[in-house]
Amino acid sequence: MTVRRHLKIPFAEYFGRGIVLYAENFMLFFLFSMASIVVTVIRGLFNISHSDSLIFIGGMLGPAEVCVYIFFLTALTLTVGSRSDGVSVTVPDIFQVVLHKFWRYLGGYLLFGLALMAGFLLFILPGIYCFTVFYFFIFASLFENKGVLNSFKRSDELVQGVFWNVLAAHGVVFALVLILVTPLFLGSRVMGWDRNVFSIVSNILAAAVMPVFISFYYAVYVHLKQEKDGAMGIFLRAS
Repeated sequence: MTVRRHLKIPFAEYFGRGIVLYAENFMLFFLFSMASIVVTVIRGLFNISHSDSLIFIGGMLGPAEVCVYIFFLTALTLTVGSRSDGVSVTVPDIFQVVLHKFWRYLGGYLLFGLALMAGFLLFILPGIYCFTVFYFFIFASLFENKGVLNSFKRSDELVQGVFWNVLAAHGVVFALVLILVTPLFLGSRVMGWDRNVFSIVSNILAAAVMPVFISFYYAVYVHLKQEKDGAMGIFLRAS
């Protein structure tokens, strides 16, 4: 039976921390963010060229795009979490950790993506449920050294009893992203941008602010972990 937990997520405080952390580590965070979309931008530029050969080459870059994105996204997540905890990890250390278990992280993200795809195809709501329940798998994998399936189980465990609180956190993030993207979308329509140009610019904008959102979610993850593990400890002691 799922026990209802009383959890308050201080959205403003956690976003404030994320902004400060980004400012303190701007160059490292920004470079990892931009590196994650470098193949995506290249594919977009190939599409803009309207050259059949370049478009074909861009299509062939699909697997490389996924691997590069997940590698640097994982590296960024590890860096953000470590710096949030006051641990100054070096770039070689980050790369070594991610490379050592890259197939685990790749498998986790692919499984997460498949779960979301299947969920959204099943009338949206199951997709929202999967996104909310399993989102923290990467933190469990990186910072608790969980395997792929165990990281999903851990994420589910952390969200049990506080589903609506976590969903509210996703809602806040979605609203902020919408605020950022809407002016860009309207501006692109007014200026008559090609959809590939809009895609490139929106990807760059999303990558530029991604460290703040990862920092926010890491703070939520730590909050959930402390609250859940503490609550379990009290329960066990009481029993």
